Amino acid sequence: VTVSWAAPEVRAANERALVLCRTLGESGQLFRALFGVWSNRQVQADYRAARPIAGQLLTLAAQAQDDGLQLQARRANGILALHGGQFADALHHCDAGMALYDPARHRAHVAQYWMDPGVGCRCYGAWALMFLGRPDSAVQRAAQALALAREGAHDFSLAYALHFAAVVHHLRREAEPTRAHAQALRDLSQDKGFPVLQAWGTLLLGCALAHDGRTDEGSALIRHAQHAMHSAGARVSRSATLAELAAVHLRGGQTEPGLAAVDEGLAFVEHSDE
Repeated sequence: VTVSWAAPEVRAANERALVLCRTLGESGQLFRALFGVWSNRQVQADYRAARPIAGQLLTLAAQAQDDGLQLQARRANGILALHGGQFADALHHCDAGMALYDPARHRAHVAQYWMDPGVGCRCYGAWALMFLGRPDSAVQRAAQALALAREGAHDFSLAYALHFAAVVHHLRREAEPTRAHAQALRDLSQDKGFPVLQAWGTLLLGCALAHDGRTDEGSALIRHAQHAMHSAGARVSRSATLAELAAVHLRGGQTEPGLAAVDEGLAFVEHSDE
């Protein structure tokens, strides 16, 4: 995961693997290759291309009668539903994935799907709960994701869980836990080489600084994080990062750059359906 999921070489490798697996016809290998293509599209915020792929993942998993594949397909569809604003559907998929999850069998998925799927379902479930107006349940779900990631001792899963926990606390306007999780996320990601998650830690630290009235420092960190994400090819959640930048400018009384961020965010939403 030290190379961005959206890197051109990753995309090319995933697409070549998919062609080979369609030729060979082995369902497990085909599912993994298709999941790789889906992941690449999703992190690039190419949701229109990612949605039919996620539907294919559900079909393949059902045909294989494999609960591990069904778990991954539920995770993929939950992620897309959340980024499309379909929060009840996102929670449904994440809850279904959690119901299938057996750590003794599925924790080994980190070798093929880059993270613990039980952590992933809980992370996106926490966000869905937050957007559905259940902030206390969101905090509990995010804490479960963190505990599961620490139990599994998988660095990327832990960084992922720290990211989602930081966002939940940020949305609740709880600056101190936001700062603590964001700093831990940035430190871990820098140490292990997770560039996109390191950028998210930087962005969330910028949000925490702005909350404390340090708007210039906060906006500088947010812009730095956005540049790092763009350089890595990651477009997912770009509308959210632009909304945060606009909010910081608003707090600092900087009308023109704030409106520019809003315009850019709305244009991105129009293009991507995020």
